[in-house]
Amino acid sequence: MKKLVVAILLTSFGILAYSQDKNIMLIGGDFGGMFSSNNISDLNIISHTSGSAGGFSPTNLIGTYKGNSGDYKTLYLDFKPSILFYLTDKLLIGMEFELLNEQDKYESNLITKSDMTSYIISPCVRYFIYQGLFCQFQYNIGKSSQKIFSNNLSIPGATGFYNYDYSTTISGNTSGFSISAGYSISLGNNITTELAFNYLRNKNKYNYDNRNESGDYNIRQNAALISVGLKYILKRKTNK
Repeated sequence: MKKLVVAILLTSFGILAYSQDKNIMLIGGDFGGMFSSNNISDLNIISHTSGSAGGFSPTNLIGTYKGNSGDYKTLYLDFKPSILFYLTDKLLIGMEFELLNEQDKYESNLITKSDMTSYIISPCVRYFIYQGLFCQFQYNIGKSSQKIFSNNLSIPGATGFYNYDYSTTISGNTSGFSISAGYSISLGNNITTELAFNYLRNKNKYNYDNRNESGDYNIRQNAALISVGLKYILKRKTNK
């Protein structure tokens, strides 16, 4: 009888020793943003082609007419729901679905502000380096739409006055990549919060067509964002 009790206890301890919660999936979202002051010289213009004469170009989005400084202020807001699957305890792969908004306010007599929204799908890879410290890489692909707000200026010319108003909405394709580094803090058995620093580098290819001009241009979007996330870890009990 004594031997039977010992055997049962040893078997129970063995089962407990090899029973564990296995991480299956990481589900949640991140919210981030950043504010910055910029100048027209910061624009990374890849190419620009115009279908007609006029002043609409990446430089005139800032509006340097009549000695404007070319200064502008940018606010980024970013929301990223995500779902990642554990390949190991440290390596995860999955998808992020990103809504990125960029608001620019220009010191300009012509173009006054712009509002760009990008809808991005991002396959991603995450690796936990040490405890909650992680790095993540993702490829971005999606669509962007930008609203341009312009004053209506009447400019004297050789044959009379020319009216300029570049208020329009332009759309295009987005592609690029993002790199993140952050730390995950457990709030319980299944809930974690994250603080991360994100760098994104996207290429936006726009087409435009307004009352003054039509054409297309490619411009590089570089941004550094700080984000806070809340995640749920889906687990299952396994016995080895």
